[in-house]
Amino acid sequence: MKPDNILITKGINGRFIKITAFGLSKIHEFSQQTHTQYLGTDRFIAPEVNSRKYDTKADIFSLGAIMQELFHIHINE
Repeated sequence: MKPDNILITKGINGRFIKITAFGLSKIHEFSQQTHTQYLGTDRFIAPEVNSRKYDTKADIFSLGAIMQELFHIHINE
């Protein structure tokens, strides 16, 4: 997930948010199911994604990176 995959349009009751690009998404049916590795935009993937041992917590890292860009938060400057 990256900011380019979040679309915001006008809806009947205000803003309507659409999330796109589910090409790599999966439904996890059991906890030992493998995840996609080595794919994604470097700025938005958690460091542990390049290893075999990561879980859904890596999605929280990506969410944080997206929030930094959406709200113009610069923690590395």
